[in-house]
Amino acid sequence: MSEHLRKLLAQNGSLADAVSKLPERDHLPEYERKYYAGRLTTYTPEIAQRVLDAIRDGQLPAEIAQSKDMPSLKAIRDWATNVPAFGQAYARACADLPEAIVGRGFAEVWGDLAPQDVNKARLRWDAAKWTAGKLDPARWGDKTSVDVTVNDPDGAARQAAQRAELVAALQRLAVSAPMTIEGEPEPTK
Repeated sequence: MSEHLRKLLAQNGSLADAVSKLPERDHLPEYERKYYAGRLTTYTPEIAQRVLDAIRDGQLPAEIAQSKDMPSLKAIRDWATNVPAFGQAYARACADLPEAIVGRGFAEVWGDLAPQDVNKARLRWDAAKWTAGKLDPARWGDKTSVDVTVNDPDGAARQAAQRAELVAALQRLAVSAPMTIEGEPEPTK
């Protein structure tokens, strides 16, 4: 995760709020090639755009890095940290990744389903939903809150009876032990 995105997350609290505050960019700028960790970075706007397009298509960065013509996972993460424009675009693409994963899973599962492949399709669909739920629990995760509504028609009558008992007890207490106000003469008996 880029340093810029970490700062935005600290300020905003959620990934969606942080990403929504990133500036829009039409294209990725050229970036001066530098040596990082002893080797020349392979960053080019064309390769960076291909990485972002693959993420938007639902591929995980680890899957992208396994392709022969794509950079390693470490290089992608280094770009996100060291190239501000790529870091912002990468954060936006990763924010859309759960929905792309579900869409890709849906297309894979129901595209050409044969009757003997139903269990395999269900497993793929569950895996896509699980992955999306881990990446964006607010939208794709399991609901963990419990909503409880209690319908008690006699509740108001019960509260009124308890209130009346409390008032009567306070009145009995006031009669048996009169209070004196400081500075006032005591009442005569």
